Amino acid sequence: MWVLLALAQPSGQTQEPDGQEGGASGVLVFAGRYTRDKTGRSVDPLRSNYENSYVVGAAYGRDLTAQGAGFFAGWEAGGAVRFGDRGTGELWGGLGIRHRGVPIGPGVRLRPSVTAGLSVVDRAMGLERERERRRDGDVRLLYYFAPEVAFAATARPDWELVVRLHHRSGGNRTLGRMGEGHNAHAVGLRKRF
Repeated sequence: MWVLLALAQPSGQTQEPDGQEGGASGVLVFAGRYTRDKTGRSVDPLRSNYENSYVVGAAYGRDLTAQGAGFFAGWEAGGAVRFGDRGTGELWGGLGIRHRGVPIGPGVRLRPSVTAGLSVVDRAMGLERERERRRDGDVRLLYYFAPEVAFAATARPDWELVVRLHHRSGGNRTLGRMGEGHNAHAVGLRKRF
C-alpha cells in the first residue's frame, strides 16, 4: 500500500534538461522465483514452470550517456541471496540501455531496459545445479542478462515498479561449459535520483 501512496504523491521533481525523468541513478530492491524452463519459455510468467527456489536482491545503476531518441546507456551492479534447496550468493555487473519511457495510459509511463554482463555465484542451486552436473560444468561465472519493464507515474517519475527476468547463462558453452543457467521472474521497486 505504501508503494501506491509513494507513486501517487507529487515529488516536485521535474524533467531534466537532457530528457531524463526521475534521475540518472537508481537503486532497485527486488524478489523473484526461479523457473524450470529455458529462457524462451521463461519470458512468459503465466506459462512458466516454477521451482521452489527464490532470489532477493538489490542493484545500483547509473546512466552515463544519452544516445538519442530517449535512450540512455549506463551500467548496473548488484547482489542477491538465492535460496531453495540450498542458500547461495550472487554478484553481477553489466552494461545496459534504457528508454526514458513511453506513455501507456493517463499518468503512466513504461520504461523498457536491458542489462548484460557477468554474474558470479558461490555455488549452484536448484535446476542450475542439475544442469551443472549434466554438463560437467561450472556455474560460478556465467553471463548475466536482465530485460525489464518499469512503470512510473508521471507525477512521481523518481519511483518505478519493475518487472524483470533475472537470467544466467553459459552462452552456448562459452563460459563454464554451460548452456542455460537459471531464470527467475522478479518484481521490485526502484528509486531514481
